[in-house]
Amino acid sequence: MNCNFLLSSPTFYRIWKKKSVEEFQAYPYLATVLNCLMWIMYGLPVVHPDSTLVVSINGFGLVVELIYLSLYFTYAPKNGRLARVNDAMWHDINE
Repeated sequence: MNCNFLLSSPTFYRIWKKKSVEEFQAYPYLATVLNCLMWIMYGLPVVHPDSTLVVSINGFGLVVELIYLSLYFTYAPKNGRLARVNDAMWHDINE
């Protein structure tokens, strides 16, 4: 399995321990979720046969990143959660 998805574990341990997201942003984790989703779609047997490794690795990554995001939004300030999602999703489009 690809361990790159686990590199953010110390960051999320810190968020969990302090119960605050501090200065951390959700951008890289949202981008990784989208990346995993695209690779999973690419690895589907309809699109690219015999690519179970692509689907399994990115499926694992998707689960890990969704856990990270759930922790992130659990400890994000309650009044800023939706604003953080909107900023992360639409930041480049609005500029």
